[in-house]
Amino acid sequence: MKQKSLILISLLLLIDQWSLNNGHSGAVVVVVDGGVSAWKPQSYCHSPSNGRFDNITEFTNAMCTYCLWTIYTESTYYVWRNGYDFNRLLFVDQSFSSNSIVVKENSTHAYYYDVDYDHFKQLRTLRQYNNDPILKDLANELFVDKILQCCQDAHDCCQRMLNTTIDDNHIGQCPMIWDGWSCWDPTEPNTIGKNICPDMSLLAFEDYYDNIPSCVRSNAMKTCQTNGTWIQHTDYGECSILGRYTREIAVKSRIILQSISILLSIIAIIIFIYLRLYVKFYIQLLLNFFLSIILSSTISLLYDIYVTKGHIEFSENTILQNPNYCRTFTFFYKETRMMNYAWMLIEGIFLHNSAVFAFNCRKMTEWRRTIYFFGWILPNIIMIIYGIIRLKYTESFDRCWTDSIGNLEWIFLFFPYLCFVVNLLLYINLIRIILIKLVFVKNGQMDCTGIKLALMLMPIFGIQYAIHMIIIDPTQTCQTFLLTLFHLQNMIESLQGTIITFILCFLNKDVYKTISNSIRKHNNRRKSKLSTFITTMNDSAKQMENSPSLSS
Repeated sequence: MKQKSLILISLLLLIDQWSLNNGHSGAVVVVVDGGVSAWKPQSYCHSPSNGRFDNITEFTNAMCTYCLWTIYTESTYYVWRNGYDFNRLLFVDQSFSSNSIVVKENSTHAYYYDVDYDHFKQLRTLRQYNNDPILKDLANELFVDKILQCCQDAHDCCQRMLNTTIDDNHIGQCPMIWDGWSCWDPTEPNTIGKNICPDMSLLAFEDYYDNIPSCVRSNAMKTCQTNGTWIQHTDYGECSILGRYTREIAVKSRIILQSISILLSIIAIIIFIYLRLYVKFYIQLLLNFFLSIILSSTISLLYDIYVTKGHIEFSENTILQNPNYCRTFTFFYKETRMMNYAWMLIEGIFLHNSAVFAFNCRKMTEWRRTIYFFGWILPNIIMIIYGIIRLKYTESFDRCWTDSIGNLEWIFLFFPYLCFVVNLLLYINLIRIILIKLVFVKNGQMDCTGIKLALMLMPIFGIQYAIHMIIIDPTQTCQTFLLTLFHLQNMIESLQGTIITFILCFLNKDVYKTISNSIRKHNNRRKSKLSTFITTMNDSAKQMENSPSLSS
């Protein structure tokens, strides 16, 4: 057995020598328990440009240079100090087989500079960034740490490659490799490897946030070809989408729930019109309220389908492309939301005054023009002013007007907040008076009637939107409670039409009473017609019996 092992080892050493002579990586045989169980590739670390390093320090410094090069663009201007000149550094070795770069101090003076990871770490410990021509130009210490982390990751990956041992089951796989940002483990041919997006990919694609949790990061992907070699390009495209899974669920649920709200709101309008209840002024207010819900939900639904869904799935990143129709969608989305808040306030004022002051609908009809102006015209005026101001801020063209314009954003925000606060005060006062009356009627005894009524009136006044005051960013948290609250916020907003139609239409006693009366009248008419028909037939039969021609 030992003799066979020695013969096999000799053959493998001959093959290894032939590989080295022909420019291939050599192999080191590992003998375990008297037999050959594994082999170790020649100790090389591979760079993104297919360079080979047998020294871990040289590899780390060269890849540290590569890390700097990937963020040395004007698109990542926020990594560097304000007013930084991006012609200052010259990366002369595009293969990154060395760590040398050229630093241009001015138009007449330049010198070679060797990137040294250990030197960087020492300066970071002492916080002496001004002693280095590169670190002193970074915007803050956060970016220093991220670059050092990239260098450390390259060092660790090289260490793993040097120590990698491959057994017979792993022959033919794509080998472990460092692509410049991530370390890729051996992968089966004709498959796609996945890695959690590293910090450097977030620096390159997003306005950077500190300490992004791993659970909200997407995956980078690298393809292992059928012949056991990697495709050189790594797909970091999805790294620009944080919290993708959570946001996909939120968008899909919104699309379904908004569709249901639109359908039920349309059915409610049809019922009110069919039963001819629209002659009452209060029903006219309800119809306008339902119409605002339909408009708001429809625009929101279209926005989710054509903008948000494509942005999250990265199939068509409309928000980053920033076309005109995307900004138009955002404009109408905000406008219809404002209209919805206006009609919610109108409905709240009517219910409050009807219950508290025994308000007569005829008195409110005198304010008809003012009501329609407040519900439909005023939001348009505010949004036109808002749109004109946004057009003057060229930086606000980015991301389809989804970004804020600072304090000027209150031109849009003030009206919805005002409607909500007024409705909240009206709701509190209404519930207070209702509870007082119930206690008085019950001789000081309280039951669940007041609580039920308070819960039923809550969605009409829009009190449920108070939960939106808790701002939750699904790209910044992994806490179950906060993510559950985030989905609850989406459900409440999307189900507004469904809840309102059930309360004001499908569970409305007046609607049931009208339907019952309509059915009763219809049955009475049928009975009357049937009775008339039978009477007519009997009279005709008697006339025929009494006819002289028949009697003879």
